[in-house]
Amino acid sequence: MFLPVVLVGVACLNYLKRFNPGGNDIVLIGVLAAAGVTLGLLSGLLAEVWRRGDGPVVAWAGGTAAALWVAGMGFRFAFAVWASTGSGGADVGRFSAVHAISSARAWTTALVVIGVGEVLARVAVLQLRRARPGL
Repeated sequence: MFLPVVLVGVACLNYLKRFNPGGNDIVLIGVLAAAGVTLGLLSGLLAEVWRRGDGPVVAWAGGTAAALWVAGMGFRFAFAVWASTGSGGADVGRFSAVHAISSARAWTTALVVIGVGEVLARVAVLQLRRARPGL
């Protein structure tokens, strides 16, 4: 469980940069963070957790848990690719203007925070489930 947290920390160091949020930047970041946390919580709750005999605790993501995890990662990837195209970038620009999103930095932060929320929520749920009595 340590490795995902370290990788999220590295991603934060590389992608999260200081900026002055304006307009609805905080709302955008909050909504996407909540989406990431929700996906992570559901993915963690839907994973199977058991102890191998007297050995280690094992977690296995079944189809639904894995699909939620892939949905979060796939959304971020697809959005980044789409926003990098001429028409996608123009659509993001129009959306940002209409909804008072002040900068590309707000979008970058929001997309990183989805991943952070997803990873940390999933790790937290799996750790809580691992620590339950009788496992």
